[in-house]
Amino acid sequence: MELVEEKGKDSEKGKGKDGEQANPDGKPAETSDTVKRGSQPPSPPDPKELEVAPDQNGLISFQFQHQAWPDLLKWLAKISNMSLDWQELPGDYVNLATQRKYGIEETRNIFNGHLLARGYTMLEKDGMLQVVKTEKINLALVPVVDSADLLALPGNRFVRTSFKLDTLLVDQIVEELQPLKSPNG
Repeated sequence: MELVEEKGKDSEKGKGKDGEQANPDGKPAETSDTVKRGSQPPSPPDPKELEVAPDQNGLISFQFQHQAWPDLLKWLAKISNMSLDWQELPGDYVNLATQRKYGIEETRNIFNGHLLARGYTMLEKDGMLQVVKTEKINLALVPVVDSADLLALPGNRFVRTSFKLDTLLVDQIVEELQPLKSPNG
């Protein structure tokens, strides 16, 4: 199939300021190469997917299609033998299938990565999984870890830490670390 662009007076009709494509109301149309998934799944999720449990070695593989966050997090808390608390969750759904078996902590890390991508995080403390929105996070809830222990933590863990500065001035280190800082601190 060939697309033909008609040139001339009429081809400028749909143009907004600076030659952008315009909507009928005269505002520029969004010209994006992205496709956004709707907040509602195209088909209902299969509740049997949430029956999967860790094997005798504590490992688990799973395949979730169109599962809502509340159901997935209840499942995750159950297999983790933890309680669950949340006030707000992402409004979309999850499609996620593993290619191998994971430990329960690794599984929580995978889900926390998906939560972080949506502006939420899962905090773990005293047998509780608490899901919070990162932009509204109460820093008193965020676990404090020693900087020496950072590398031993799962990659998607949301924590606070301190660094001892011996040779740099505070103003200099603040400037150097600024590009590494998340919007939440």
